[in-house]
Amino acid sequence: MMFLLISIFLLCFAQRGHSYDHQLTDFDLYGPMLVANKYLVVSVVNRTYPSFAVYRPYSSNEFCVLNISINGLNQTYVMHVAIPSGVTPVSNIFTYQGILIGNGTNEASYVVQITITSMSLCSYSSKFYKVRNDTPSDYSTLGINSFGRVSVYLDGPSTCMYDFNTNTGRFIQGQPGSVNSSFVYYAMEISDKGWGIAAGSLPYSGYYIPTLFLFTLNGSINPSINNYAVQSIKQVSMEFPWQTKKARPVSNTTDFEPVYGMSLSINENGDVLFGVQSMNTVFHFYVDPANMTSIVFKGSRAASTTAAGIGFGKSVSWLDNTTAVILANDVSLDYTEWYTSRIEIYDLSGGKQLNNTQEAYSSFPTAIQSRYSLLTNRIVAMVASYAGSIIFADSDGSIYIIFPSPIGYYSATHIGNVRGHGVYFSSPAICPAGYIKQGPAEGKYLFDTCQICPVGTYYNPNTVNSSNTCVACNATTTYCSFGSVADIPLDYTKSLSQAIPFPKSPDVTGFEDILLLNMFNTDFETNCLVTTPFFWTLIIMGIGIVFLITMGILTLSGKCKNFRAKVEMIFTHFDIINDGERWIGGVLSITILVMIIFTGLFTSSFLKQYPQETSEAPDFTCDETLRNSQFSSRMQSLGAAIPANTATIFNLLSQQSFTVTITLLNTMVNLTVTVEKTIGTITEQLKRDLYVPTAGCLVISFNLTTNMATITINITGSTAIGGVRIGLHGPDIVDINNKVQELNFSYAFIIQNQTLSQEPYFEMDLIQVINETKGLSTGEPSQFSGLWIPKFSKDDDRNFQTLAEYEKYHAESQTTLTIDLTQSMYYIYNVEQPIIKTANVVFKNILFVSMCMELFGFGFLFFKLAISPLCRLVSRLICQKNDELKEENNEGESGSEKEEEEEDSDDESDGNEEDVHEIPKQIELPPEKTKWYKLNPKY
Repeated sequence: MMFLLISIFLLCFAQRGHSYDHQLTDFDLYGPMLVANKYLVVSVVNRTYPSFAVYRPYSSNEFCVLNISINGLNQTYVMHVAIPSGVTPVSNIFTYQGILIGNGTNEASYVVQITITSMSLCSYSSKFYKVRNDTPSDYSTLGINSFGRVSVYLDGPSTCMYDFNTNTGRFIQGQPGSVNSSFVYYAMEISDKGWGIAAGSLPYSGYYIPTLFLFTLNGSINPSINNYAVQSIKQVSMEFPWQTKKARPVSNTTDFEPVYGMSLSINENGDVLFGVQSMNTVFHFYVDPANMTSIVFKGSRAASTTAAGIGFGKSVSWLDNTTAVILANDVSLDYTEWYTSRIEIYDLSGGKQLNNTQEAYSSFPTAIQSRYSLLTNRIVAMVASYAGSIIFADSDGSIYIIFPSPIGYYSATHIGNVRGHGVYFSSPAICPAGYIKQGPAEGKYLFDTCQICPVGTYYNPNTVNSSNTCVACNATTTYCSFGSVADIPLDYTKSLSQAIPFPKSPDVTGFEDILLLNMFNTDFETNCLVTTPFFWTLIIMGIGIVFLITMGILTLSGKCKNFRAKVEMIFTHFDIINDGERWIGGVLSITILVMIIFTGLFTSSFLKQYPQETSEAPDFTCDETLRNSQFSSRMQSLGAAIPANTATIFNLLSQQSFTVTITLLNTMVNLTVTVEKTIGTITEQLKRDLYVPTAGCLVISFNLTTNMATITINITGSTAIGGVRIGLHGPDIVDINNKVQELNFSYAFIIQNQTLSQEPYFEMDLIQVINETKGLSTGEPSQFSGLWIPKFSKDDDRNFQTLAEYEKYHAESQTTLTIDLTQSMYYIYNVEQPIIKTANVVFKNILFVSMCMELFGFGFLFFKLAISPLCRLVSRLICQKNDELKEENNEGESGSEKEEEEEDSDDESDGNEEDVHEIPKQIELPPEKTKWYKLNPKY
């Protein structure tokens, strides 16, 4: 036996040494620290004093921690762990390669096989062999066949194979077969069909190119023959220019750099996943199990085709023969800053191949399947098991197992069931409110947690029956975004604003013009006819016309002479237009009196229409907007000196305290909420109150004594938030003629068919509005009022997500809402003053009445001097024309009569010539002389 061990040592001895880094907590260094197959999961608990957690990928009952105690190997730094792969591997064997670090400079490298004899007793047996008598290269890899019998160790200068069944080893100096001597190893995977793939890189044009080589392996080791044969070598192409720039340079140090790490996984069909995180790409190859001579390229997928990146493909694995699992990290290009870690599942069934247009079927973490709180955000290793589970390790070495779940359940990953030594596992859970689950969570559906309810529906297992369906909302009275937990009333989605537009001054601000427009308003609408002064004036004038006609009739008839005389005397006495000369002027004077009465009534009512905010709609005019107010507004900088009369209102505004209310719409109400206030570099946690006004709404309220701070609300929960309403409230403050108005506004931020993102950000700029209301009387002090008006700035693309964005990016269980509260550097100054003050009313009315009298007097004078003479002239011309027509008619009649008489006399003379008597001639007078009988008009 001793001779055999010495022979093995001589076979596997190498002369070259390397330094290595003893990073006890960094699982990102060297080979894999987490491995799994269909029956067993192994993770490193301690790298220096080897201990391993071993457990089953399908059960949470069997768990054991193996503290390796091998004489002479108790202090061994673990560099690689390997486990048999395939569909039917051995169930209780794994191997590891470590460096003996307890002998100072005489460090040696060993490969150890562990066989678990009892999980319940945590017992094991071990075998080991020495690979080399010095420190191996930082770039090496370890593999074991599916039977757990033959291990393969690949190092830069050597290849070593060992058969643990026969304790037989074979050493190959340098690289195997046709592999270039400069080949640098990163990963290796051995299938259950007698072949394997080694991944590494070869130098080319100053940098290393990721390369694979295919080898075949006998099921046992015979030192006298070549048990290891290289069949094919395949280099990958760098599709994007930035990939060449990020490739490892040939002149680079030989120390291990995690950024250049690679990963491999082979399924039983011969499909190979090759992850190169420095290229941000995963490659898909195929090896025909019946003809293991070549590596066939099938496709590749880069995390981005437009931007450089690192981290995609850090770990790859097969969940089954058609389901690929990829660890998609996002790391800075210098590999110093970790942004995100995500595990993605790709469906490659039906002959599908990885390509740049193919989207992940599902991913982890999500809003529902959130990361367990004790884990870090950085995932450094991931492996899938044919048992249907996915196992991953964070940067602290904690392990989490995601188990499949039955129908109606999802794998709850926010739960951390403890197995021990930093190993946790998920539990099946019913979907939360707003989500439903149909079908089991297994295979490619492992991350198919719960389907979010679409827009217009909601689901709450506490209030809805167990039909496992989303219930339709009432679209007219309620609001339901996608993922709603209740149909909340629309009132909770409305905004309340105190920022009303400041009124404009009316088009007419002269009181005389206002009197004229309202006294002589000819818009006789039915609803305001009674209040129209000109209407009543016309009525009085109509009565006067009727009276005038009556007096004319009485005059022509000659009746009621005494009555007419007395009436004319009375109206003549009231004549203020013609100074008592004509009785008709008295009738017009009564009309003027009516106008004067209406003027007084209008002026009295108009004075009461001030200020506008406290006056009601006028009932003395048809114009309901008529007010005794005129306005001016201006914006002024706070950098300028504040007027002395406004200093008090500014001080009161600065003293007003605020209560902030944040209403989360359509979300779960059993959330954990913390509120922080940051001023400069000082952060203070604020006391907050929570209450539920209605199902699906959570109100967060807290007090704030400053108007310049950054408010951060941390909301821990896994469901969607349909929207948010931000409100600010403050009590009123009164000090004699100064009043700070009660603050009560709220703004709802909702976008149809979208939900709130995980990092919404709002800027609230508070603007001071000062209103001055000047006194109605001379000497009356002005009244000042002040109010804070908010102005929100927001980015909807940042604050809200579509359903597709939500399902892809809503990965954490925490939402951080930030409100940046600032005070504007300017203020708005509004002034309201009366159009007419009480001191000016009498004088303005006297002027208006005088103007009315002058208008009527001018009208009467115009009638007397122009209209009346014109009427008399027209009347005289008409009469003269009539007389001429009558004279012509009379002359015609006289000529006809004369001719008839002459004919008669001729006939008589002819018939009685014998009796001729002389008849005296009639004296003919001119026509005007024949009218002597006309009556004298005086009689």
